[in-house]
Amino acid sequence: GSPFAISGTTPQALVIDPRGKFVYVANTQPSSISIFEIDAQTGALQSVSSVSTGTPAIAVAIASDGKYLYALNGSSGSIYAYGINSVTGLLSPISGSPFAGSGPSNSIVINPLGKRLYVGNLSTIRGYRLFDNRGNLGVLPESPYEGVSVASGLSVDQSDSFLYAANNSGNSISGFQVDIASGALSPLTDSPYEAGANPTSLTLVNGIQ
Repeated sequence: GSPFAISGTTPQALVIDPRGKFVYVANTQPSSISIFEIDAQTGALQSVSSVSTGTPAIAVAIASDGKYLYALNGSSGSIYAYGINSVTGLLSPISGSPFAGSGPSNSIVINPLGKRLYVGNLSTIRGYRLFDNRGNLGVLPESPYEGVSVASGLSVDQSDSFLYAANNSGNSISGFQVDIASGALSPLTDSPYEAGANPTSLTLVNGIQ
């Protein structure tokens, strides 16, 4: 029962696949991702396997189609990409991975349409496009985007119109308009917004009635 043991220590982040079948946990000791299957009736977790990431992953994200998982290396900002077996939940590194980053980074998010990925680092947000059906990433032409201060959490609204970043050292939230065509980010005119001390994450809730 809960709590459920993992194969590593010092877990940093977790993500659930879009179908709600598997949970993936990023560990720093050893550098790995633990994989669990979710019991659809009870919600209990059953350990499936783990995969070595080579370097510590500080954040993880899954594309909206559930085919690919991306793990962020906190020290280099590199992104490690894996294909997800839809039956077993097992991960397989994809060709071309890891994709280059831009230094120490803290957060990662994929837009609701599953076409773009953003990474938050110390002073900018780096944008990527998922440009083929094999999980490969390409840097957006106008990236990186300024306007954050240790972006420790990122979230995109369901309309894919706005992106928000939790500024850990700025005690604030930065807001950006997302260009639907290009994915480029433009700071909102009244951003940043005051928050509590050292925010580490944020989430957006859509459509509450």
